[in-house]
Amino acid sequence: MHDMLEGALKFDIGLILKQMIFSFNYFSMETLNNRIESFNYGSLDIRSRPTMLSYENLRRQGLIKMSASEMLCFTRYLGLIIGDLIPEDSDLWELYKILRKILDIILCKSVRLPDSVLLKTLISEHHTLYLRLFRSNLKPKHHHMVHYPFIINKSGPLSLFWSMRFEAKHKELKDTAHAITSRKNIQYTLSLKHQLKLSYNFSSSNAHFYTKNMEVGRILKINELTSQFYNNCDISFVTTNFDFSNDNIAFISWVKIKNILFNCNNMCIVVNANEIENMLPLFGLIKHIFITDVNLPFAICKLFQTNYFDEHYQAFNVTLKAKYICIFLEQCYQRSHEVHVSGSDLIFISL
Repeated sequence: MHDMLEGALKFDIGLILKQMIFSFNYFSMETLNNRIESFNYGSLDIRSRPTMLSYENLRRQGLIKMSASEMLCFTRYLGLIIGDLIPEDSDLWELYKILRKILDIILCKSVRLPDSVLLKTLISEHHTLYLRLFRSNLKPKHHHMVHYPFIINKSGPLSLFWSMRFEAKHKELKDTAHAITSRKNIQYTLSLKHQLKLSYNFSSSNAHFYTKNMEVGRILKINELTSQFYNNCDISFVTTNFDFSNDNIAFISWVKIKNILFNCNNMCIVVNANEIENMLPLFGLIKHIFITDVNLPFAICKLFQTNYFDEHYQAFNVTLKAKYICIFLEQCYQRSHEVHVSGSDLIFISL
């Protein structure tokens, strides 16, 4: 988190954007800020949407002021935000693509031995290209990246012991400290408020606040035409077959499974992480969510055809098909949303 999201990514992407705007004139500062503001971040990343960039900070120092979560969101979607404005052979964009690949590996929940070898190569390429493009010394946080492959080989995926979750917990205490006016024995005040909150969670009607596996949203009324459509359309059932007109099921607006939220607001899920035909992930757009009489959550998804992975946009190019699938949600973890690239009919999904 501190090395990449609040370090190397801020340094590098700030300098990349500075060169693209003020040296190569690929686009203007106004165009960049307009696209940041109007981009579709989906229901998952809307709370972490990046802030507008300062003209003076970017022109003078190549400086980006964002939090770690905002920087992660900005880096993940930068290819889709301005990718259509960048030439294919741009060395500056090549540096961004290398950074994006490094970020993908270090944020993985599981890694293989070849991944650490690839990471070592990507970091070496990044450092070489950085020195050639910007004619400046590497920062200490760039040096920390050199040790990532060794740490992964010895301790496993870096995302399993990074400090982001601890910082999120720490933010609760910081918000409380900003809200109170007394600074006398601030440690006692924060500890007391934390204990009171914990006691409230244990004693309230929501007694299983920390142990419950599933939460559900409001029940939706689905008309008979929709039920008949799903019964008659080309739909594949992965685990259990359903009769949507007669079975005892309830359609709901959203479901949260082990704190992972699924809803119908333009959310896509990875249905199959390794499609047999072309070795690409298979995506599905969630159309409806329902639970059975024994509280098992399922989703009806409209399938995408995954055409290819676009290196320039760093996202999967997809086409929506007229085929549906019914999938058990407790087996799904990766979520995203579809994005239409500005000025074209192309649809991309970024992971």
